[in-house]
Amino acid sequence: GVQYDPTTAPGVVVSAGGNIYVFASGIEEGGTVAGAGQEIVYSGGTASGTDLTAGFIPGYAYEQAGALTVSSGGVASATNVAVLTTETVTFSGRAVGANVLGTLSISSGATASATNLSGTELDAGTASGTNVFAGQERVLSGGVASGTTIHGGSQNVSAGGGAVSTTVIGGQQIVYGTATGTMVSGGSQTVQNGGTASGSVVYSGGSVTIAVSGTASGTLVNSGGIETDDGTAIATIVSPGGTEAVGSAGTASGTIVQSGGIQTVIGNPPFGVGTAIADNTMVDSGGTQLVGGGGHAVSAIVSGGTEAVSAGGVTTATVVTAGGFVIVSSGGTASGTVLDSGGSLLVLPGGNAPGTILSGGSVLSTGVAVFQPGMPAAFYSAVASDVTVGSGGLEIVFIGGVAIATVVNSGGHEIVNSGG
Repeated sequence: GVQYDPTTAPGVVVSAGGNIYVFASGIEEGGTVAGAGQEIVYSGGTASGTDLTAGFIPGYAYEQAGALTVSSGGVASATNVAVLTTETVTFSGRAVGANVLGTLSISSGATASATNLSGTELDAGTASGTNVFAGQERVLSGGVASGTTIHGGSQNVSAGGGAVSTTVIGGQQIVYGTATGTMVSGGSQTVQNGGTASGSVVYSGGSVTIAVSGTASGTLVNSGGIETDDGTAIATIVSPGGTEAVGSAGTASGTIVQSGGIQTVIGNPPFGVGTAIADNTMVDSGGTQLVGGGGHAVSAIVSGGTEAVSAGGVTTATVVTAGGFVIVSSGGTASGTVLDSGGSLLVLPGGNAPGTILSGGSVLSTGVAVFQPGMPAAFYSAVASDVTVGSGGLEIVFIGGVAIATVVNSGGHEIVNSGG
């Protein structure tokens, strides 16, 4: 049957072949649209608290689903969209506070706000304040999602789509389009081929992964967070306890590694994937840059921090300022290092440091050097007493150096060279 009502129609129920039409100034409250039924809300009309359901109906071989269409100028609030059912919002229509287990489709020019999503939301228009619990919000080309909170499930931003101020608590954001101002805490953000992310903030337990041909700029990695770069990372800030891992074919440019932060630059040369490149990294006091096999760091500035070059790693034109250390292990190469006043270079047996330029700094070959995560490196010209080397720390005793009563905790290391 057909329900016409100029004012208010409470609790209307329609099923197979039934329709509800809500016209200007009409209000449908608490209705139920069952299998194969439909409701259409026209300009000026309002549907509130509608239940869309699905089920088997005589004469139909499969379950039939109810449907709600919000036309231009219409409004639907607090719709309950069950599994298999669909709410469609067309140009200039509005959906507010829908609870979605089925599908909510937002057409270009339409809006949806405060959706609770455990099904699928298709955003070709504008969505704001969506809560994703176990489903997927798909931001289509031309669509924009702002203020989404992902508790579980995912937000998939297609090429041409945009996401602004997403909060990822336990699920994931997958970006083929653009994402701005994402906060990642306990979940993940993946920037795929052709995707761009800017201004992401990563907290403990959160991760950002930049895939090949993806780009992220201005990421802030806080303690316990990690950014993995297999694409392009620009102007990342690694805070105390945070990590930036530059992988094969990845490039990180203009990273700032703060005290207690770590940047690793390690490629995958045995598999021929590519070289990890870090360009113009600033390593602050207490920060660490680790350059390993297949990694290449170019024009780093080590300002009170530490740059460690291990086997297969290469650095070029590093500038070491006061309090900064570069340590080159066996098989590592530091080429064209500039040692400003107070800067130091340590070359272990088997390490290489061609073209070193002394500009007030020094190449160390005697004494004791101590490196502790999150702390400035320490150098003792002769004797180091009562040093405690914590997890991730390293004490190196060179020729002529003496270490007395050193305590090496679990995860720490001590290297005593010949003559030390």
